[in-house]
Amino acid sequence: MLYFVHKSLDVEELMNQPPEKILLKWMNFQLTFSAADVKVS
Repeated sequence: MLYFVHKSLDVEELMNQPPEKILLKWMNFQLTFSAADVKVS
């Protein structure tokens, strides 16, 4: 989660997003980090 705060969002923006959106961002981050060619939307 700190990655999102550091990269693009401040803490308040992140915490105001629905849990589903935060989860999708986290999943896509993990997929990108693992060099997978898949993205969840």
